[in-house]
Amino acid sequence: MSVFTDKEIEELKDTFKMCDLNQDGVIDVYELKQVLNKMDIHPTHYQVMEMIRSVDDDCSGSIEFDEFLVLMQSRVGAGGPEQDLRQAFLQFDKSKTGYITKEDLKKTMIEFDNALTEEECNAMFSEVDLDGDGRITFREFRELMR
Repeated sequence: MSVFTDKEIEELKDTFKMCDLNQDGVIDVYELKQVLNKMDIHPTHYQVMEMIRSVDDDCSGSIEFDEFLVLMQSRVGAGGPEQDLRQAFLQFDKSKTGYITKEDLKKTMIEFDNALTEEECNAMFSEVDLDGDGRITFREFRELMR
């Protein structure tokens, strides 16, 4: 459920198209940095990468339109439950890769005073890792929390 009206979504589509300088349907770190610089905002390369990583559900290194909407929600303070989920996800993403590994899961559970056996970790991980690629993306994490 979007916090934006239909009109706002249409305006955000236009904004997305303006940011997508090469018109390939995604905004990469270089495009976002250029647009921000034109707005007289001068983040470091790392800061721009972190902005993208914070919403990059598929770990592609770029932002698709649905991820752009999440970014815009967080920037206007309207993140709500989605933003809370992202913050929870980031607690597990110890290596800051944009996905959760088994090692991340183990470390986090220890921090919560709930150490897991190898079998418990494997069982929990396989339940959430829907595509079986050995890592939990934000989308998979979100599905678990529904």
